[in-house]
Amino acid sequence: EAFCTVDLSGGDGFDPTHPTCLSEVERQGRLIGNGLVRVFQEKVRGLQDLFIAQLPARAGIRESRRLVARHMLTGDELLNGTDFEDGIARAAWPMEMREKPTGPKLRFAEGEMGQIPLRSLRPPGVDEFFVAGRCLGATHEAQAAIRVMGTCMATGEAAGKAAADTALHR
Repeated sequence: EAFCTVDLSGGDGFDPTHPTCLSEVERQGRLIGNGLVRVFQEKVRGLQDLFIAQLPARAGIRESRRLVARHMLTGDELLNGTDFEDGIARAAWPMEMREKPTGPKLRFAEGEMGQIPLRSLRPPGVDEFFVAGRCLGATHEAQAAIRVMGTCMATGEAAGKAAADTALHR
């Protein structure tokens, strides 16, 4: 038994918010998976009975919509260990760039990863609204570090507390 992940490219014009684009990526993923099974069955002795036991219900999308926030967190701020007066959490994962199908390229901070400011969870001009996780205001590079579960939970807790505090002090 083995678990396999295949990075798929949506190609030019890919829109992760459009159902047709998502369906096409899922179709491509299934074609690639079935093709890999055929190659292993033909080329690797002992794997003639290999089969796919399970496929995901839908393709996982690493990045789509992000808030245009009061502060757009950058990759440099994370890698340089930037602290903010309104910092609510630290990024806990290296920048995991997947720009090529050869696998991820990890970029690590020299010291501690930078903080995520509360301003990156808030849109301009709307005081009662907060976002968290991979939707917060961040550049492509910063999003590659903050999209992981631990950081999403930390920003979710901070967003919830900030929203409650905002509601209590209106």
